[in-house]
Amino acid sequence: MRANHNYFAADNTQCRCGFTMLEVLTVIAIVSVLAALLVPAVQGVREAARKTTCRNNMRQLGVAMANFADAYQVFPTGHQGRLRAPATLLPYLEQQEIHGQLAGGRIGAVSNVPVLCCPTDPEIWAKNSAGNGDASYLMCRGTLFPNVGTMGQTNGFVSHLRDGTRPRDISDGLSNTVAMSERLVIPIHAGATPSNVETRSLWWTVDRFHLRGEEELAAEQARNHRVSTSPLGLAGLCHSYFYNQHYDHILPPNSPGVHNGPDDYDSIRYSHVRVVPPSSLHHGGVFSLFADGSVNFQSDGIDLVVWRAVGTRSGGESTAVR
Repeated sequence: MRANHNYFAADNTQCRCGFTMLEVLTVIAIVSVLAALLVPAVQGVREAARKTTCRNNMRQLGVAMANFADAYQVFPTGHQGRLRAPATLLPYLEQQEIHGQLAGGRIGAVSNVPVLCCPTDPEIWAKNSAGNGDASYLMCRGTLFPNVGTMGQTNGFVSHLRDGTRPRDISDGLSNTVAMSERLVIPIHAGATPSNVETRSLWWTVDRFHLRGEEELAAEQARNHRVSTSPLGLAGLCHSYFYNQHYDHILPPNSPGVHNGPDDYDSIRYSHVRVVPPSSLHHGGVFSLFADGSVNFQSDGIDLVVWRAVGTRSGGESTAVR
């Protein structure tokens, strides 16, 4: 009888195989939570790497500009033959072959130049793969519209739409003057709707602003009286190597930019008058290259007085963004 009792006791303590439905659901829930935590972390690491690449791109551009200035005693802010910045910097970025193609008018043969492309903006890679010769980095024309009466004189790092800026012209100091910042490219196709279209393309305004001196009116229109975005740039705002396209410091980074509206044919007469803030897909701001070669991240919430101060070359301000 004792043996039989032990037999039944051993049989009653045999291990149970498999999982209950509750246990399976619990494991699935834990894995889902871990995945939800992991994916943003991986995306954050990738964006951090892209931001580092973007910063390094601008540092290389700073070195190239300094070498250009040593060779010509001016920064490459004006024309050099048929080419404009940033194409004039290509020989100083080990891109002599592409520079030669552009100088010969073969823009359609040019694909991406990585140092000129922000890795966070997918649109520029698609656009340049079609041979459009676009760049993510534009030079600063300051806080005023170009003066038509003096053939395009401005108050930024770009002192004139045709001539180069000499280092001695920057009386505020190279370390206090922004030379370049990022700008999301405008899509090549009119029907394209890429991310951040509001800060990538330019809006039309309700009222028209005409000349230098009406920058504040333009800023007010950009803030409060925008009507619709224009997916393609007016009069060649496409950042092409053959155009002297710039951004300005009238409004802070990632503010909506505007064409001189309203949207009618007469606005073409004032196409040189527009507000073009810098923009990027980096969270919270843009990278800016100062004339001394340093690169800093500028927040969307930067004080407008400070932002405008570093956007001019000889405004007499001593404020720097660091």
